[in-house]
Amino acid sequence: MSFKNYVPIALDTKINQELSKDMVFYEDTNHEYEGKAKEIGDKVKILNAGKPTIQTFNDGKLHEITPEEMQGSSIMLPIDHTSEFSFYVGDIDKAIAAGNLFSTYLQEAKEGLQDEIDTFIASFAADSNAKINAKSTAVSASNVLGYIDECVDELYANNVKASTQIVISASPKFCRLVKTAYRNLDTDNHGLLANGLMGTYDGKKLKMTNNVYRATESNVEWEYIQIKTQRAIAFAKPYVHTEPYRENKKWEDIINGYVLYGGVLARPKEMVTLKVKY
Repeated sequence: MSFKNYVPIALDTKINQELSKDMVFYEDTNHEYEGKAKEIGDKVKILNAGKPTIQTFNDGKLHEITPEEMQGSSIMLPIDHTSEFSFYVGDIDKAIAAGNLFSTYLQEAKEGLQDEIDTFIASFAADSNAKINAKSTAVSASNVLGYIDECVDELYANNVKASTQIVISASPKFCRLVKTAYRNLDTDNHGLLANGLMGTYDGKKLKMTNNVYRATESNVEWEYIQIKTQRAIAFAKPYVHTEPYRENKKWEDIINGYVLYGGVLARPKEMVTLKVKY
């Protein structure tokens, strides 16, 4: 048994870097807490600062006003999820030297991890703290833009500023309806199709993904479309780990690997879920 060609730190770093690419939901989360969690079971405290009361006067002078105690709030971001893989590679040194097959295995593992992470983030559309706008009338090209506008109006009513980037993360079927309804969908952009970006509608990014959250109720399948700011969901992915070992029963080398992660709907007022059926 020899693992002389196996460099775990370099491989882990490569997978971790690649893992962050091509994930539609992941791209539009707040990642600033990723360096603050290290191990499974860790929790990161997220502080939401309170807003000071603004007092306005019109008597032409400055005033001595009483300072207020700022009352912020906090929530915990738990690192409580692992997605794992394990596969045989025969002789690992020969597999690495051969290149193509070993790279294919790792590519498939990476794509599988990406789907698991994005599906996890998509599930926050049905979070207990999420504002869900459910539509009894099936979504169609004639009403889809109105449905989107209603959800955006709810965000604005929650004090989301008009200058804040809003993202619509939707299924291919929903995106097709938007494109049919909105012929002027802005797609004149060399960055389109990167991480699912289809275009913009009224300044809002429309992104396509197969990983939207779905649920069946009374034999009807519902899709949960996230319409949110990029601060609504906080997500942390501390690291990826891979490790080789040999199973004596088969005399073959095995690669085990996993990724740690966790998330929380940190700003519920900055996301509205559009719940639709077709």
